[in-house]
Amino acid sequence: MKYLCNKEHAADTMVLVPNDSAIYVRISDDKEGLEAGVTRQTEDSLRLAGRDVPDDLRFNDNDISASTRSTKVRPAFARMVSLIEAGQIKHVYAYSSSRLTRRPRELEDLIVLTERYGVLFHLVTGRIDLLTADGRMLARMLAAADAAEAERIGERVARQKQQRAENGLPQGGRYATFGFDRAWNVDDAQAAKVREAFRRRASGESIGSISKSIGVGHGTLVNILKNPVYTGLRRYRGEVVGELHEGFPRLVDRVVWDAVQAVGEAPPPGTNTRKHLLSGIARCKVCSGKMKGAPASARASRYRCAATYGGCGKVSIRCDWIDDPVVISVVAREVFDRKRDAPEEVAQDFDAEADEARAEIAQVQDAVTSKQITLATALPLLAAAEQRLKAVERQRRQAAVNAVDPNWAHRDARELFQLSLGEMRALLARHLDAVVIAPAPTNGRNSIDLTRVELVWKSGEVEQLQNGVPVVDVSEAGDTVDTLYGVPINPEITSDRL
Repeated sequence: MKYLCNKEHAADTMVLVPNDSAIYVRISDDKEGLEAGVTRQTEDSLRLAGRDVPDDLRFNDNDISASTRSTKVRPAFARMVSLIEAGQIKHVYAYSSSRLTRRPRELEDLIVLTERYGVLFHLVTGRIDLLTADGRMLARMLAAADAAEAERIGERVARQKQQRAENGLPQGGRYATFGFDRAWNVDDAQAAKVREAFRRRASGESIGSISKSIGVGHGTLVNILKNPVYTGLRRYRGEVVGELHEGFPRLVDRVVWDAVQAVGEAPPPGTNTRKHLLSGIARCKVCSGKMKGAPASARASRYRCAATYGGCGKVSIRCDWIDDPVVISVVAREVFDRKRDAPEEVAQDFDAEADEARAEIAQVQDAVTSKQITLATALPLLAAAEQRLKAVERQRRQAAVNAVDPNWAHRDARELFQLSLGEMRALLARHLDAVVIAPAPTNGRNSIDLTRVELVWKSGEVEQLQNGVPVVDVSEAGDTVDTLYGVPINPEITSDRL
């Protein structure tokens, strides 16, 4: 047991008293982060205790609410309760009952602690005796009043936020939204990162790749990409309820915002960020499993159909043998497709096609209900209609993605070769369904044989690579291109391709 010196006695007649006392302080809102409120509570509680209390028995939940509607965990309060249950704390000093809790349910837990472990609670505003019926009645009345006050504050704040939303104003907050200052003036440096993040995510690049490239944390970036304020939409209680006022700065066009939402949810932080160009795109021709890039030796990394990931373990190929040829093939198709004459495309009416598929689903369901057809007959009809609906939605999302970057069609081969790894993977995903790798011949495992590689294009074509590397004409771009997706070109394979 810890002991403290009783300061009322002289140093030569020191008396040690058991240190079974603790202090608990809390404040709900500390906008400046100065902890001035909890500091005042600590000073008043120490004065009430009449003794010093060591730091490890001073429990501080600064800037954490204890109201009935708060879902935040109070870590300091939880630690204090665990020490009470361990019998190490017998006296708790706090400023008032509302600092301990504003939740009537939590008060009942404190009553149980008092009855079971004998802990006493002392308040600067007056002691509450939880050992007597009258004391418990008074404490419950105070807890009910504290809860009501907290709920009234919550109602006033919610009404204020609703009014701001109705008036087309963004919600205020303790901290500035990334891209703006607290007065909603544009921060040019941060705004540039926001625009770049939206553009790259809409094109299919991974969150991890973008986060690393622009220097914004994964969680922050996920929140940015889900926040409609950047496109001038206002949100209330998690739902988009309208547009912000006309003068509010829009950092992102609506088509870009829609495209990013169509890409889908980001994977949680800590999931694998791709380090190899074709990881997950390359597939084994033997078992159709996805092949992943991994260092096989000090000399070279390889794409492997690994048995540890459910593959057959029979196929692998060096990354530097196929990365550049695949990139060149995709860039060639991207560049040369633009030069081909094509008939003017008729705008696709996605809404009409989706409504038609939904109507067909409803018609089949009604036929089953009225017993015009059997369920066995209906199932394949429903499956076909649902597949058409899914295809229309995929086409709608892809059209939004394609419309994101109006300058994309003007990028020449040089600019495409110099894309980052994440951007290059996104470009490959726009053109390829897969890169299929066949097993190496037994007598040529250590030689380059690109005929093992097949490109499965989105158009449905399947193209076998040839050992002669295709050439992309970049003569209009100027000097020789010496990088691919941000890394030096492998001279062993590509020195004569341009």
